[in-house]
Amino acid sequence: MPGPIPRAPRDLHRGKGAPDWRDYTIPEGCPVCAADLPVRVTSSGPSAVCRHCGWLGRPLITVTHPGLRVSYGGARA
Repeated sequence: MPGPIPRAPRDLHRGKGAPDWRDYTIPEGCPVCAADLPVRVTSSGPSAVCRHCGWLGRPLITVTHPGLRVSYGGARA
């Protein structure tokens, strides 16, 4: 099973100690097993790894009027 998302050393952060990413957890967000899904959002976009089943993906997060919409693209060969 994958472990926690590793953190970069402080000197790799931009600015005054502020990280260049944000970590979020989407409750029941895994599309495979419905476990809570940790998501890291960086300048290159969001990425996620389910700690329960190991699903790896790049969810699409869209801001809507009532909140956020999370969707997952189809598989590509």
